[in-house]
Amino acid sequence: MPIRLASIENIPAISALISLSIRTINASEHSADQMAIILRLHDEAHLAGYFDRRQVFVLYEHDQLIGTVALEDATLHTLFVDPPFAKQGHGKALVHHIVELARSRGLETLKVSSSMTAVAFYEKLGFQKKHLRQHDFGTTWAMEKQL
Repeated sequence: MPIRLASIENIPAISALISLSIRTINASEHSADQMAIILRLHDEAHLAGYFDRRQVFVLYEHDQLIGTVALEDATLHTLFVDPPFAKQGHGKALVHHIVELARSRGLETLKVSSSMTAVAFYEKLGFQKKHLRQHDFGTTWAMEKQL
């Protein structure tokens, strides 16, 4: 399953995938108010704005979007996998894609703001916790990986 650069036409499917993933995998991390904020940050209008400054990638199985990830400067953003396809190596493949892209750009460090749920996942991929961050939508770990 090749990872490819997303297009504007992918935005509705990306937004739906992210919303489903947040509601399913990350639901326990957020209050109702926080959930509303984080879902709004990943609605179609916000995602369209990301395309101006991020390279967004998608992973499809047949005609179904099963994963997405983005790179902006030296930061990995919006890594999400469709819940039925989670824990099958798709997230790892998406992160590896971003790591290789970052290396090809000569970056020495890759950063990510990890949900509490994903910390162990990122640690297994070589990211290290730096500090906690408080946001309107909840708490995240600032993490980094040396490339």
